[in-house]
Amino acid sequence: MELLNNRYELRKILGEGGMGRVYFATDTHSKKNVAIKECQVSTRRDIKRIEREFSFLHKINSVNVVRGLEYFSIEGRYFIVMQYIQGITLDKLIEKKPSHIGLDEQLNIITEICKAVTVLHEYGIVHRDIKPENIMLVGNEYRPVLLDLGIAKMVNKELTAITQTNEVIGTAGYISPEQINGRVAANSDVFSLGVMFYQFLNWETQSPFCGSRIINTLMNIHRKKLPLISETISSDKDYLHKLAKIIDLSLEKDSVIRTSSVAVMLDQLKNINKKRFVASGKFWKQLNKAKWYILCGLIIVSILLYIRKSSLDEQKAVDYASRISQLYGLQAYTKALEVCNKVIAEGLDDDDLYFRRGSIYLELKEYQKSIVDFKKAVELGFKESSAYNNMGFSYYKLQQYEEAIKYLNRAVKITPSAHAYNTLGNCYFILNKYDLALEKFKQALKIKPIAYAYENVGNVYQVQKKYLPAIANFSKAIELKPYSSTAFNNRGLVYFELKEFEKALKDLKKARSLNPLVPEPYISLARYHYYFRHFNRVIELYTRAIELEPRIDFYSSRGLVYFQQKKYQKALADFSHVITMDTSFVDAYLKRATIYYILRKFDDALLDIKKIKELQPNFADAYLLEGNVLHALGRLDECIQKWKKSMELNPSYTTGLEERIKNVKAQMKKNK
Repeated sequence: MELLNNRYELRKILGEGGMGRVYFATDTHSKKNVAIKECQVSTRRDIKRIEREFSFLHKINSVNVVRGLEYFSIEGRYFIVMQYIQGITLDKLIEKKPSHIGLDEQLNIITEICKAVTVLHEYGIVHRDIKPENIMLVGNEYRPVLLDLGIAKMVNKELTAITQTNEVIGTAGYISPEQINGRVAANSDVFSLGVMFYQFLNWETQSPFCGSRIINTLMNIHRKKLPLISETISSDKDYLHKLAKIIDLSLEKDSVIRTSSVAVMLDQLKNINKKRFVASGKFWKQLNKAKWYILCGLIIVSILLYIRKSSLDEQKAVDYASRISQLYGLQAYTKALEVCNKVIAEGLDDDDLYFRRGSIYLELKEYQKSIVDFKKAVELGFKESSAYNNMGFSYYKLQQYEEAIKYLNRAVKITPSAHAYNTLGNCYFILNKYDLALEKFKQALKIKPIAYAYENVGNVYQVQKKYLPAIANFSKAIELKPYSSTAFNNRGLVYFELKEFEKALKDLKKARSLNPLVPEPYISLARYHYYFRHFNRVIELYTRAIELEPRIDFYSSRGLVYFQQKKYQKALADFSHVITMDTSFVDAYLKRATIYYILRKFDDALLDIKKIKELQPNFADAYLLEGNVLHALGRLDECIQKWKKSMELNPSYTTGLEERIKNVKAQMKKNK
């Protein structure tokens, strides 16, 4: 049997799908059975998703959530080790429909499932992928255990696998309307639970919204109103009508009207047998909100119908809006953009439509176009802070930092958000305004203690050479996100500055193991080994970084190491490659000219020096090297002129060059 990570003995495959494979294994250290999930990885984003999944699984300590035990990678394969849970999944229980489970037992099971999801919410986690397959029922009491945190779901892969109806529609059948629109509300899980409970109480083998195709399923979620369970099932239980109200309120399409949280839903279920039962502590308030939102909706529809510039009929507009939402939710941004453009071309002039198209351009990294649309949305009356926030972020990506700051400040005045303050901090950091950057990062942390904001605070302290507070903040980031490659990398670099080499090497290696598909950990390790003059190891690390991302600075740095090793041909190749990437890179021309000089290829050296002087006419080093080449060619008068020019441009060269000029003049006199 295969021994994984020198510890886990793989015994059999438990399951397999688009996301990867799950093994049944034995931990040879503890002698306990475990489940090992091998996660399919194709992008850096996938790695971050896996890190996030393990982070959640590891930090939640509850009998209702499967525990994450270890995370590791081996040669580009990524694994999460979890508790092995024995039981029956809810979908299998529904298929079996055991006769001993009546409505009382069903009520107890759904109440316990609500308890399990409430545990997640107490940790600030929205599941996003609640469905019967993700609920394991353990023991005779059917204790629920959540097997997956939803974050492992790859929507892009679902889109490319539309024909796999069992997997894709099965998942799509439980998502909330706002998730289809690309958003997640705090009570999105309430809707998913409502769908699952409706299915369970009716003993249906699939979601009540399930259609023949994924588009039909998503349309049903947006539009279909399910009958009350009191109308679909027979029971003499007094609480049936109360239970029907609870489920019905959880299935509200509008997240504002829907039951506000799983905790509230749990409270409703616990109190269902009380004589004076209210469907929700906020029921009447929510009902009033419902009336208000319906009224607003009617007004908005009326206005849109009034202001449209063409004969675009109402049903067509609704179909377009629904189609855009579906495609955006599935991250099919190019197709969503096509629909947006078509609607706008047909005359519908609406702030939300321009905001949505701006959001699509943002996802497609067409930042200039996104800015135009966000400005148009604001002009048409879009008042949410997200328009200004997105404009600020777009300007940030375009490296127009002052404009970014202007719009981000508008965003936080409307609605202070950790993300906006963090981006503001990044702008000030890039502009070398470190005190302002620190202030903004700390404001982000006041709103929400997020790992990347702690990392950014650490970055500021690192630049300011305040190494101890830098370490403290990187450590806090690691505590919140134990598998953050950048936090380990940056903390390792600080330890390196403090000459705590053992700690530095440990952190830098950890950073590389966590994210071997990005170049930064390799560059940091190269810096470490360069300090100890391990030049061959440095070359290996730069080569790997170049394979991942062929950047100019990586080629240039590797060329310098080859130069120090006197491997001139390899150094020459690297600097030549740099020049092909950037024909104005002065330092690369200088290094290449120096190598030509060493190799006595004087004509080539002079050509590169000529190019340097065109790019940077007053560069002292170019005249110094030109003097050296002319000296080697025996053109001594010209040589002296170039050295004198070099001294004029950089007086620090005077001491050394005056002696050389004196010697050359003596040689010229002797030759005469």
